[in-house]
Amino acid sequence: MIERNSLYHLEFYKHTYFSGSRDGMRFRIERQDLAEKDPLFLVTVFPGPYGFEATPEEKKETATFPYSEEGLDAACDYLNKRYDDSPEVWHEAARLR
Repeated sequence: MIERNSLYHLEFYKHTYFSGSRDGMRFRIERQDLAEKDPLFLVTVFPGPYGFEATPEEKKETATFPYSEEGLDAACDYLNKRYDDSPEVWHEAARLR
């Protein structure tokens, strides 16, 4: 399970992104600044074994959340739900390492 406290704090995302994985499911969380809106968290989920840049776009799934502590909580819940929804996909990806 991905724990909320492992995703750092809001200030961290002002300067960089966070990437992680859980049993073959890789993910990336970053701050997305939009010209006319408040910033958002952009969360991308994709199967391993490769990193973000080496994974084809069609294998990536994204979701957005408010840039807030509550948004980061929701992003954590989303990551755990995505893992629970498709464990066979992630287990197969983990096997490819």
